[in-house]
Amino acid sequence: MHTTIAFLSLARHCAQGQAPGQGLTVEKLKLEKDKLVKPHSDLPLVTLAGFGQNGRPDDAATASEAEEATVWAWAVARLLVLIFEWDMEVIKSAHGVATDSEAVEVLVSFATDTLVRLSKTPDTCGRILGGGVQARFEGRLKQVKTFLDDVKMRGGGEASGREGQAVKAAEAQFKADAQAAAIKRAEAEAAKGYTWSHMGEEVAVVVPLPEGCSGKRDVQVLCKPKHLTVKVKGEAVLSGDLTQKVEADEMSYTLEKGALHLLLIKSKKVLPWPSLFQAEADALADEKAARKARLDGAKLQAARKEKERLAKRSVAEVLLERCGVGLQELKREVDGLTNTAALLAGLGAGGGGQGEGALKPQAIPDDLKPLGLGKSPQKKPAAARPRIKSPQKKPRA
Repeated sequence: MHTTIAFLSLARHCAQGQAPGQGLTVEKLKLEKDKLVKPHSDLPLVTLAGFGQNGRPDDAATASEAEEATVWAWAVARLLVLIFEWDMEVIKSAHGVATDSEAVEVLVSFATDTLVRLSKTPDTCGRILGGGVQARFEGRLKQVKTFLDDVKMRGGGEASGREGQAVKAAEAQFKADAQAAAIKRAEAEAAKGYTWSHMGEEVAVVVPLPEGCSGKRDVQVLCKPKHLTVKVKGEAVLSGDLTQKVEADEMSYTLEKGALHLLLIKSKKVLPWPSLFQAEADALADEKAARKARLDGAKLQAARKEKERLAKRSVAEVLLERCGVGLQELKREVDGLTNTAALLAGLGAGGGGQGEGALKPQAIPDDLKPLGLGKSPQKKPAAARPRIKSPQKKPRA
């Protein structure tokens, strides 16, 4: 939140004295190696109404109601990021609560306590943005805007967004792997020294013979119902268990154009053969099973993530309702300051400020105005102002 308030303070300072509707210019903010220089480095952060528990009077606040509403919107946006980035069970365990609604109350209490804490100690834009104006913009503000641009609060139970894209990518990879495997098998078959094909009940095998093979006296074919061996001049050139049984006594072969042509008859005539030999069929089945397992795993993971996302959406909706902020209002507030901050950081032109439909100060629930947030400064004892009663927290170590 320090970074948000620092950019808000810079935006206010750089816009002073400009005609209505006139956009900010990069020249308004001087940077040296991404660092602020005077007078901007000494510019104090705006203070929020009513955060006077340290003895500071209420009327010492410098932020307008609209600016306070912007700060509150950013606080809620950061809580949304927290909900979607962390498992709710982890959040509940860390804060010692049992239900999602209790977790929401703890997070909202944390946000208001943070704003109170940030208002207790005076600070400057130069110190807060000391790590670099552009670096702080990229690492803090832009990440929140990117998250809000991507988040979807509504939707069905089917995988969507990134999960849907992951499934599509997995399906495309499944097809690509299958095509690559088919090409690899074809290349492997060509390197084996034989070719085979089957149609209906027949299986045809062609084995090229070496030069000097004079005839059937140099070739020996041994066929059993589940095994085939071909020897040329006493050396086995083809041998293995067949994928399916054949009618061994119906096997025939001829020698044509320097090759042995075998014809086998299937015992189970309707069954297709994935390969000639059983070992190759087993390897092919394992390969297909592995591809299918990868695809199923990707779909299962996507379904699990979508289920988690839907649960988080439910919690996020409770949070937004509790904080009196609609998602579109939140996005407009975040977009406004992000665009202005990008311009101030020299990262591109953009507008800023309160756009039509932006969060109105009075939209903040009364009990979330812990010390006057979103209201005009009023002088009254801090103790008389309502505070959120969050569930009991575990003591920090």
